[in-house]
Amino acid sequence: MAGLHDEQSRFDWQGRIERDLPAETERTAADLVRRYETVHARLGGKHYKGEVERLDVWRAILGEG
Repeated sequence: MAGLHDEQSRFDWQGRIERDLPAETERTAADLVRRYETVHARLGGKHYKGEVERLDVWRAILGEG
């Protein structure tokens, strides 16, 4: 892990963050929304304020349950 901050490292962390992170964040968010919509429909499509706190919903969204 210490290698990530090695000044001699040739990996362009700053460039990677600036260039790739915004698009990767958008892709990940869109994927989570699609998964939520699928799980939500399977659970009956009703909206509950506390739904996001339910571990089973997150496990289903992440494909773990």
